[in-house]
Amino acid sequence: MPNLNVKGDAPKGGGASAAGGGGIPKVVIIILGAVVALAAVAFILNTTGIVKLWGKKKVTPQVVALPQDNFSPVTADTTTVPVDAAMTEEPAPAVAEENLTKVETSARPMPRKQAAPVKGMVKGTGAYTVQISSWPSRERAEVIARIFSDAGFDAFVEPMGSYHRVCVGRFETKTDAKLQMDKMEHMLESRPVIAKLGK
Repeated sequence: MPNLNVKGDAPKGGGASAAGGGGIPKVVIIILGAVVALAAVAFILNTTGIVKLWGKKKVTPQVVALPQDNFSPVTADTTTVPVDAAMTEEPAPAVAEENLTKVETSARPMPRKQAAPVKGMVKGTGAYTVQISSWPSRERAEVIARIFSDAGFDAFVEPMGSYHRVCVGRFETKTDAKLQMDKMEHMLESRPVIAKLGK
C-alpha cells in the first residue's frame, strides 16, 4: 500500500488525545453523567412528594358525615325504689268487648308532620326538576330525599332504570329549574343537573 501521508510521517502519540481533546467518548460520558444526575434528582423529588412525575398522588381522605339512625342502647334500671301503698295502682275496671273494638277501629296513626317549604319554593307540576343525586338503592335515595324534605325542599325520588334519582322541585320551564339549581349548588358536593321528569 502506498504511503498517503504527504507531509511526512504520522504524528506521534495518537493525534487528538495527545493534545487533550478527548474525542467523542469523553462527550458521551459527560452527557450520560448529566442524564443520570437529572434522573436521580427527579427520583428523589418524586419519592419525597415535592414533585409528582409518576405514580398515584397521595390523596388525603375527606371525612363526610352521613346522617344515620343512632339509637342509644336500652339499659335496665337497677335502682330500687321503696313501694308505697299509695303509689300502687288499682286494677282497671273490666271493659266490655264491644267498647274495646270501637276504640281499636277509631285509633289511627298520627300523620307525619311535614316541613314547611322554603320561601320562594313552590310545589309545581312542571316537566323539569333539579336532580341532586342518583342511587342504585331505593332506600338510600329515600334517606337523601327525606333529608332535603326535612330542610324544606320539595324533594322526591324518581326511578330511572336500575337507579333512583333524588330530585328537588317541579318547574314549568328550564329557566325556573336553573334558578333553583343555582341556589342549591353551594349546598351540594356534586353539581346538580336539570332533568326532565319521566326521562
